[in-house]
Amino acid sequence: MKEPNFYAATGLDRAGYRRKDPAWVAERLADPQSRFVPVWRTQNLVLTIDGVPPRAVFLARHEIAEMGETALLGLVADSAYFAARGAPPRDSGRIHRSAPRRTAPRAA
Repeated sequence: MKEPNFYAATGLDRAGYRRKDPAWVAERLADPQSRFVPVWRTQNLVLTIDGVPPRAVFLARHEIAEMGETALLGLVADSAYFAARGAPPRDSGRIHRSAPRRTAPRAA
């Protein structure tokens, strides 16, 4: 069975025309509407609730304890989405760390 990709979404504008503008990216990093996909030790967070399909976790800036390197993923409507390396949030019991997805099959 193929694992679901929690981060595949339609409507993501890669913002190629803006991503090389450091001032614009800095504004988006500081914008309270921006959301962050936490990445920790090559893992990301997925929310699981009994009876509901797992879904990706997107955090506001103030919800990230320590944020390191960031990468602009793109825009959805007026909100910027970033991958952010840093410490994960405290585990609420409903969040688990997903394993990194493989892009190629393992060699036999």
